[in-house]
Amino acid sequence: QLLGNKKRSLRISFAYVASGQLVITRKKSFAGGILDDIGLLNPIFEESRDKHLADLLISEELLPKIDSDILFVAP
Repeated sequence: QLLGNKKRSLRISFAYVASGQLVITRKKSFAGGILDDIGLLNPIFEESRDKHLADLLISEELLPKIDSDILFVAP
C-alpha cells in the first residue's frame, strides 16, 4: 500500500467474542500465526504483561487503540 511516496504494509488484526468478552489474537495464536507468517499481523498488544498468552481479552474501550487497517471480528 502506498502512502504518499512511502510504502507501508497493511496491518490486520483478528478478534472474536468468547463468553461475552472481546478477545484479540496475537502471534502465538492460530490466526495470529498465519497473519504473522504472511507479514500482515498488527503487533499491537504483543508487549503486554500477558505476552505468554496466545489471545488477549480486551475491553471495548481499547478498540480505538487497535489502529489496524483491517479488523476482522468473528462472533
